[in-house]
Amino acid sequence: MDFSEAEGLEGLRFSWNTWPTSRIEATRVIVPFGLMCTPLQQVAEQEVPRLQYEPVLCKGCRAVLNPYCRVDFQSRFWVCPFCHQRNAFPPSYASISEDNLPAELFYGSAAVEYMVPPHRSRPSYPPAFLFVVDTCQSDEEDLEACKAALNHTLTLLPDHALVGLISFGTMVQVHDLGFNDCPKAYVLPGDAELPPEKVRQLLGIEGGGGARSASAAAAAASPQPRGYYHGIGVGGGGGGGGGRIGGGEVGVGGGPRGGAIGKFLMPVSDCEFAFTTAVDDLRPNPFPIPRAHRPVRATGAAIAVAVSLLETAVPQSGGRVMVFAAGPCTCGPGKVVDPDLGESIRTHQNLINEDAKYFKRSRRFYQQLAQRLVENGHVLDLFACSLDQVGVAEAKSAIDSTGGLIVMAETFSSPIFKRSLQRLFRRDPDGHLAMRFEGTVEVATTKGVKVVGVIGPCSSANKKSTCVSENELGIGGTCAWQLCCLDERTALAVFFEIVNQHSNAVPYGESHFYIQFTTQYQNAETGERRLRVTTAARRWAAAAESSGTGGGGGGGGETAGGGGFFGGGGGGGSNQQASMIADVAAGFDQEAAAVLMARIAVWKTDHEECFDILRWLDRMLIRLAAKFGDYERDDPSSFRLGANFTLYPQFMFHLRRSQFLQSLNNTPDETAYFRTMINREGVSGSLVMIQPTLLAYSFDGPPVPVLLDVTSISKDKILLFDSWFYLVIHYGSQIVHWKKEGYHNDPAHEMFRKLLAAPLEDAESFIADRNPVPKLIECDQHGSQARFLLAKLNPSVTHNSAQYGGGGGTNSEVIFTEEVSLQYFIDHLQRLAVQS
Repeated sequence: MDFSEAEGLEGLRFSWNTWPTSRIEATRVIVPFGLMCTPLQQVAEQEVPRLQYEPVLCKGCRAVLNPYCRVDFQSRFWVCPFCHQRNAFPPSYASISEDNLPAELFYGSAAVEYMVPPHRSRPSYPPAFLFVVDTCQSDEEDLEACKAALNHTLTLLPDHALVGLISFGTMVQVHDLGFNDCPKAYVLPGDAELPPEKVRQLLGIEGGGGARSASAAAAAASPQPRGYYHGIGVGGGGGGGGGRIGGGEVGVGGGPRGGAIGKFLMPVSDCEFAFTTAVDDLRPNPFPIPRAHRPVRATGAAIAVAVSLLETAVPQSGGRVMVFAAGPCTCGPGKVVDPDLGESIRTHQNLINEDAKYFKRSRRFYQQLAQRLVENGHVLDLFACSLDQVGVAEAKSAIDSTGGLIVMAETFSSPIFKRSLQRLFRRDPDGHLAMRFEGTVEVATTKGVKVVGVIGPCSSANKKSTCVSENELGIGGTCAWQLCCLDERTALAVFFEIVNQHSNAVPYGESHFYIQFTTQYQNAETGERRLRVTTAARRWAAAAESSGTGGGGGGGGETAGGGGFFGGGGGGGSNQQASMIADVAAGFDQEAAAVLMARIAVWKTDHEECFDILRWLDRMLIRLAAKFGDYERDDPSSFRLGANFTLYPQFMFHLRRSQFLQSLNNTPDETAYFRTMINREGVSGSLVMIQPTLLAYSFDGPPVPVLLDVTSISKDKILLFDSWFYLVIHYGSQIVHWKKEGYHNDPAHEMFRKLLAAPLEDAESFIADRNPVPKLIECDQHGSQARFLLAKLNPSVTHNSAQYGGGGGTNSEVIFTEEVSLQYFIDHLQRLAVQS
């Protein structure tokens, strides 16, 4: 079974699939021990077993019963592989035997799901969606497109889902959907940050959705059918009758001033007309805009009001604040730039020089909002539809912490915006919303392995255990993480360290170590709580007979808050360790390792200069090549890498050139967007971001992958370039000429028509699998749009090359750049790796 097949069964992808047995040996491996975890990945060729009972836990470490436990069927007990605690089976397992195993003990079931009873300590609410709409749009057609998208979104939501509407321009308007006589909104100031208590006072609402009636309280205390949402107070007046939300009875009556639910948040089935009327009634911001000024836009104040409203109405329950912004915030909290057009919006150089006067203050504002969002399990989404920057860089922390979505488009009329918004509300195979709320991921490890941290769209759950390392990387110091929202593609990078001392390594007879992930989440539509348990086993490497000493080319370990996490050491090593090194090297997954290194590099950009990060990547690559390469000292021509290492250097080459570490020609908003997306994609998607793919279409046969190199451009071929963020269909000059002549419209040239259609069909299949939807660009050879392709190709032929100006051949492209080519990069790597 190869690494990708194992990922299809477990949802896990390890950088090293064989681990050394002691800390000192682990420090010599260079690339960190980690894995890419996709907690809710669809398991290949089968459905994850769903068990209608609660899991059996180890009384020692609380790990869940799994196929790697040793079971004594005669005595009815099992031994935990994590802490070796002996546990008795509960009475319901009395009939188990070798021929009658429960689903969680099947060796083919790496993952199982359990049904979890709902929390009884607090009320449960339907999913809530609060739409925050920017009305500072000079183009009324664009505003109409946004309104049409919102009305269409309403049709994609379940009837019991709660929806609300906030519009903002210079002021913030909170729309009362429960007032049926006429459209009604509460107007709040946009130039001030209002504390939650003040927002509640101005809106006349109370926390928790208002007081519940006696019948609702009694219903909440009694057993409920699956998917039932209990304890919701609806309405603004005194006492009252009942309604139906998600199949459950609700009490009406929110105290003397009313509750937020039934006033500003209402079920879709009860407010469809009121919501569409309020949306249709939205008009462009009425405040005049002085000449040479930007609109006065209170984006930050509107988001703060939305967070206060949502945490009051549906505390600690799934909800989304969905912001539709058409430009930068120019007043109040979260301010990006002054209204005066004479002041340019901040650039990367401003951020480096620390002279972007609003950036730090606005970033702190969103970091504070992020804490409140995470505490209540709410998500912040940002749909940035503008030719200008809107403030994604400032809001990035809140979006990352909550697992929110960023969509960047030029206008609200763009297909990118429309399709991305629709895809957010896609359905799973069961017909329910594919999004999941209130997720928690917890990890348990074998003794001798500790978790260092996680990098991904999550926040710390602050849970301590014996498997938590003193060192930290990313979000560390805990064994559990909270994900406000997740789906089947959400991926976390989890890092570990080996803490066994060399004198006290793995006990004799223990050939494997184990890692278990327990992911608890709530179905956004039915309210069901589920617990997915994924348990994986990997092999310990053959123990070295003695500690030995590292050879040359080494150095101290690169640490994250402690010594020896990334490891040191260089080329060579004692002969006693050769067997262990070969064993570890055989389990190296270069694709997973490249993605994990990319996650670390992106994480470092928050507190280190990109130049220092590039140097760190170079040092790590040189040391890895020196450690695992086969070569004669000081002879670069003799250098060879094993088959499972050969692609790793070129991954690092393209990572160094990527938009994640190179900010040239990108705005701070674009860079923030790129870094957010790679921090949540799995291995396959992240690899496309790091090293895009290139397919060539010609009359010679079906499309074939070609090198990501300028020499792949040919006048009689069509290229399909996929960088994940955008796709480029590049037509060679001869193909362009034939198109202009109209040959594709001639039935005699049917093959040419099919050739033109093939890359479009393949591009559409790529687009259909992604959210946000990538941009599709069609360009001609030597055309201006071809720059999107040329900027990503390996510059093997430049204006400085000997071939430049030469005749012959079908390739006539050249890249004007001072960047080094992949071949030069590899040659230089070989020279450094073999140095004494």
